[in-house]
Amino acid sequence: MYVYGGRLSIFENSNKLYKLNLDTKVWSIVKLDGERPIGVDGHSMAEYPKGTLTIFGGFSAKPLCKSLNYL
Repeated sequence: MYVYGGRLSIFENSNKLYKLNLDTKVWSIVKLDGERPIGVDGHSMAEYPKGTLTIFGGFSAKPLCKSLNYL
């Protein structure tokens, strides 16, 4: 299972991609090349198209504490 982002504090969100091994119940951080989306929480993530994780919307603590509506 993959999880992107999340709230670190009221003023900061994570921009890391986490992976949970469902057999061992061990979390790890996925190393990514290139640019990452900004840190968000309250967003949706799905595999679409096949083989691609797509993140939509959410809330950004920085720079302006605002809701987002882009991919």
